[in-house]
Amino acid sequence: MADTIQRVEYFYAQVPNKAGEGARFLTALQEAGIDLLAFSGFPEGRGSQLDFVPADPAAFKQFARTAKWKLTGPKRACDRGPVPENRLYVTYAPRQGC
Repeated sequence: MADTIQRVEYFYAQVPNKAGEGARFLTALQEAGIDLLAFSGFPEGRGSQLDFVPADPAAFKQFARTAKWKLTGPKRACDRGPVPENRLYVTYAPRQGC
């Protein structure tokens, strides 16, 4: 299977570093029917950062606005596409393009 590379937009949210924060965001997206190409969550300082790569950035932004989420983005990234074990590799900050 040949690799495909596409430009994607991603957003991130700074959240409290508490159990269940990622699940709360992902459950809300699932209930709203918002699909993600990729998701990542990790500790950042005293909180956590949740990164979202939505399949439809416009729908994601509209939902986030309605849900009153404080997001940063959109930022640009390159998605290499599916790889073994159904994982996505997303390369952030491609100032030169994909």
